[in-house]
Amino acid sequence: MLQQVRAVLEAQGEGELYCIRKPIILHHHSPLSTSHNSCSYPPTREKGIQIFWNWCFFSCRHRATFEQVCSGVLGFILLFLLHSASGVDNLNKITKFLQDKYGGNNQYALGINVPHRYCDQDATLDQNFLPDDNDAQKVKDAMADDDKIYKGVQLIGARPKPIGKSQNNYHSEYLLLIKSMSRRLRRFDPLMKTLLDSKTDDCTVFFTLNSPCVKTCSTPNGQYSIIPALRMLFQNHNGPKAFVFNRVWDHDVDNPEWENNIKTINAIIPVYRCDEGQCIRCVNNNNVDKRCLQNQSHG
Repeated sequence: MLQQVRAVLEAQGEGELYCIRKPIILHHHSPLSTSHNSCSYPPTREKGIQIFWNWCFFSCRHRATFEQVCSGVLGFILLFLLHSASGVDNLNKITKFLQDKYGGNNQYALGINVPHRYCDQDATLDQNFLPDDNDAQKVKDAMADDDKIYKGVQLIGARPKPIGKSQNNYHSEYLLLIKSMSRRLRRFDPLMKTLLDSKTDDCTVFFTLNSPCVKTCSTPNGQYSIIPALRMLFQNHNGPKAFVFNRVWDHDVDNPEWENNIKTINAIIPVYRCDEGQCIRCVNNNNVDKRCLQNQSHG
């Protein structure tokens, strides 16, 4: 991994890479300040990547280069932590917790923004996990009322909302990512942005029971597409992040358009399918795992 980080740094071509033994840490939650001509990385307990005890710093000649390098490399490391073995295991624990506590058999979507230790360490989901949103019945009741939305402190949730007297619905993803369609909540729109803005470097997971449908949600240029919202919300989020679905929407099984749309979403936020006690990364080296296109057992 050190070679990967070094390559990213040296590719900038605007300074020299050197190491010092005394750790002067620019924490990932601190603003990137021009008063520092150095760049450092957060420590980790993850086995195999404890390589930063001799902290590596990058001396930059230009402010723009420094900010670009530091934020880019740090984002790479945070994503690496989430996609590591313990990170994926924790993602599985988180999504199972959300489904068991707040979910059901019919479509719903949830968004959380929690301390990143729950994503990059082998952390227990203790009483400090979603402490202000612990009343499952309150969450379910809010998602069943007229607005079909729960807005909490570290958790938001929605179920599809009927559009007037028509047979169509505002999809749950749309209500959380774009517009709540609620007079009571509209000042917080988009609800996911309000949630992310509360802690900009925390770990965020957006979970939807069914994969976002090709017809409405996941096609980039569709009228109700969530793609522009995902790009606006997540592309520059500093903390670990994941977009998770539990099962493929029945109408999109083995749909080539869904395969393309997964790649589009994954370019913004890593896409996982979490079910049957495990999470799998849907896109690797621009190839979509077939288990993210079908509803058969992982096997």
